[in-house]
Amino acid sequence: MNGGVLPCREHTDFPVGGAGGLTVSELDYLVRLREGGTPFFAERRAGGAWTCRFGGYVGAIALPSGRTLEVLPKTAGDKPQAARAAVMRMLAATGMAPSVEGDLGQYAACPHLIEAYLRVAAQLAYDAMRFGLVRSYRREHLRAPAIRGRWRIGAQLARLPERVDAHLLNADVFTADTIVNQALKAGILWVERLTASQPTLALCRSVLARMDTVRALPLSRPTVAAALAGLTLDRRHAHLERPLAALRLVVRGDGSAIASGDGAPGPAWLFSSERLFEAYIAQRMRRVVPEFRIVAQGPSRPFDTAGRFLLVPDMTAQVDGRPLVVFDTKWKQAEEAQHISQHDIRQIYAYARVYRTASAVLLYPALEGKAGKLADITVQDDAKTRLAAWRVPLPETTAADGDGTLRALLADVSHYASL
Repeated sequence: MNGGVLPCREHTDFPVGGAGGLTVSELDYLVRLREGGTPFFAERRAGGAWTCRFGGYVGAIALPSGRTLEVLPKTAGDKPQAARAAVMRMLAATGMAPSVEGDLGQYAACPHLIEAYLRVAAQLAYDAMRFGLVRSYRREHLRAPAIRGRWRIGAQLARLPERVDAHLLNADVFTADTIVNQALKAGILWVERLTASQPTLALCRSVLARMDTVRALPLSRPTVAAALAGLTLDRRHAHLERPLAALRLVVRGDGSAIASGDGAPGPAWLFSSERLFEAYIAQRMRRVVPEFRIVAQGPSRPFDTAGRFLLVPDMTAQVDGRPLVVFDTKWKQAEEAQHISQHDIRQIYAYARVYRTASAVLLYPALEGKAGKLADITVQDDAKTRLAAWRVPLPETTAADGDGTLRALLADVSHYASL
């Protein structure tokens, strides 16, 4: 996979044609991906200009031309490396990709997100090889001049009854040519095929040199994907879980909203920005405030007495099984209180009343260190329902203290719940 990178931001217009835009054939490829069911972009002509707009998704797509389209979050600052790091950490929080906290900087500095995860997969496999290949016994049918193992008497009498120099045997062979190692080797061969990075290529070749006794599977996407998907790991393979997870992302695009197909030039990954932000906040809340039980996507409750309409909040914080506060994450910029939409306010008000919580909170991503409370709202109703809006830092995009912001947020809602 070689060629240039087409960097763009979600919710911004990207040109078709010209030196820095998509070619018509590249656009045709994106249209075919969109026909798979996910409307991840829209094209339009206005004033003689032809543009695309990618909305609500971040990720990268390998194009048939050899170039890679990378869609980064608009809310994650102006630097591509910081935006890429934010995406990688949020992917790790959802479980769609392995955590790369220790070396996130070097991966985020890769040319684009696909190349970053090719490097991750190769590095994790290289690190796993320090423990050596996991070997196991495999039952094989042998023909040997001397008896070693179990003699297959029935087969011997049927096929070689008079031979004393050839014996049909069942033997347990201690080998590295196992199903797990075959899948790992196939995944690394796939990475080697895709990468245009010399450091990643060097890692792949070092891993493959240590796996010369492992049989190579046919190098096709269906074969490699099936090999990685059908593994049963035990305690001997614990150190392989992370490299195998990275390889599944590279080959299968786990969690992506679109599928690139077997004949595609490389991965096509697009992930919902809203869900990534929501999962990241939920994971971080569970870590910094363990006294609350954080429930994502629920619990659901009927909005009306007939139960025809359900409410499913993004998150609830519970104490002793009772909702304390309801959260609704919004993947949009809100720099001032007046930027909060009335629709968002009405939505969390409905959550607060139906779930009978003292408050409900809107959560926005923080930019340029502007984290903390954005607005306090007391509703003019009998219960004097309290609503709030907070800005929470994204990873690697702001100097603000994300953990401190979440602790302050939950301390604030706990205070109002105790009144």
